[in-house]
Amino acid sequence: MAKRKAIRKKTARKTRKVAKARKKRVVRKTRKKARKAVKKVRKAKKSTPRKKATRKRSKKTRKVAKKARKKPVRRKAPKRDNAAKQRTTSRKRVYNLTREVPDHQYFILANGKPVKHVAELASLLDQLEEHVFDHHVTPDKNDFHSWVKDVFADVQLARKIAGVGSKKRLQLVIYKHLAGHE
Repeated sequence: MAKRKAIRKKTARKTRKVAKARKKRVVRKTRKKARKAVKKVRKAKKSTPRKKATRKRSKKTRKVAKKARKKPVRRKAPKRDNAAKQRTTSRKRVYNLTREVPDHQYFILANGKPVKHVAELASLLDQLEEHVFDHHVTPDKNDFHSWVKDVFADVQLARKIAGVGSKKRLQLVIYKHLAGHE
């Protein structure tokens, strides 16, 4: 009897460790994917050429403009405790947004595809047809905002999503939130 209890405890510990390790892997993969997406967008922004000003300034106006520019303020690096705290909240956020919800809380798209969590929504936005997206996001309503707010209780992300009107922008907002870039 005592041996059985000991064996049960041991197996329970092992299963908890395995589940915890699995969660960490999912969080790492999702954060890595989000970081890549953010880098890709930043790279695309940098590569677009900027228009040069057509009007030339006189020497006097250039000097005035130069004086008016403020020197950047150096900020102190955050303490390690604070950085560690931010990392853990970011991990919790990613885990919360990548956990699968019960079947009745899936987001069913207009074309019939179910979306299980926010990270899956972000990855599906590439293949999503424009008319399906327009069905869920209009100037009057945003179904994704309601789903995130009600199911995942992430008010921060829901507010960010509320004003988004395009698929690419929505995807970027979600990936940035998952990566921890506010």
